Parts: sequence; C-alpha cells; structure tokens
Amino acid sequence: MGVRILNGDGQGDSQGAVLYDSVSGWAFGPIFPEGYPEAQDFLEWIDEERLPDPRGMADLELERRVREWREARKVAT
Repeated sequence: MGVRILNGDGQGDSQGAVLYDSVSGWAFGPIFPEGYPEAQDFLEWIDEERLPDPRGMADLELERRVREWREARKVAT
C-alpha cells in the first residue's frame, strides 16, 4: 500500500496523525487524535479485513469504515 502516516510533529506523540498517499502527496481521511499508533492500527485493520485500499474509497465509505473500526476497538477493550 502507498498509504503512509504523517504525525503532528514527526515524533510519534499524541498530537494527531493523518493518512497520506505517498505517490500523489495528498493527505486524506480523518485526523487520528491518538497519533501514529491509532492510524497504524486502522491501516492494519483495513488489511486484516481485506478491505480495498483506502486511497480509492469515497469519502463517505472511508468515514463509514473508520466508524466501524472505532466501534470494533470499543468492543475489544
């Protein structure tokens, strides 16, 4: 996947993170307030669920997938 994670300050703190396409250089999707670990967890979930590459998802579909993932995280904890 050409999806990468951009941290708020590049140090992996909790200032937030976003996803970006390393090919085009465009950021997309939600802000992950917990930073890099949260965004990485989401990308791993995408892979585990065998979902399509998030770069190709329409905004509404990506929003729905993020909600599903957040709900699944709540249930697991």
